[in-house]
Amino acid sequence: MEDVLSQAVFGPYHAILFAGFAIDGSAQSLIQNYRTPKHLQLLMANIAADVLVPDLLKNRRGQQLFAVFGEPDVSVRAVGADEFEVEVHGMDVYDPATGDVTSDDTGQIAAWLLDQDYDRRSFLVSQAFFPGTSGSADPWERLSRALRGWVDPDAFEMLRGATSLPFRAGKERRVAVKVIDFRGNEAIRILELPA
Repeated sequence: MEDVLSQAVFGPYHAILFAGFAIDGSAQSLIQNYRTPKHLQLLMANIAADVLVPDLLKNRRGQQLFAVFGEPDVSVRAVGADEFEVEVHGMDVYDPATGDVTSDDTGQIAAWLLDQDYDRRSFLVSQAFFPGTSGSADPWERLSRALRGWVDPDAFEMLRGATSLPFRAGKERRVAVKVIDFRGNEAIRILELPA
């Protein structure tokens, strides 16, 4: 990938599209933070696994072959002495069928995961949240019924949030946030914690 980027900077290209079934955090970080000239745009595309079985494809939003998206809209703030919270505001999604970019709010996010001490090699889930409301049935209500009422409603309500629980800075002083939308697209945003 680095060879492609170094050659493309000096070529006649206006955009480079990296497409794959999954793009890991270190590759996303490299693409997002690569210093490119103003004329060159770097894009990432998630290829739906459905391309392996084309007979199953349908022409619906959630079943498109490619979905290009920007990085998640995420912020980090200090809430105490070396203690932080992360808040997810949404995710930008490019619709290749219409050419429109839409900003999905947290209601369109199926899940988001936080690695509180990201080492740039592996993503370890420290906290997980499921804020999405984009469905007819409430998943928490179904879970409560399955557990026969043995559910603490306040605890489950915390899992729906867009703001993490407070956490202490790890040795890397870096966090990673993975956001997954209802189409199955996922993107990672890496943030350095303030000193």
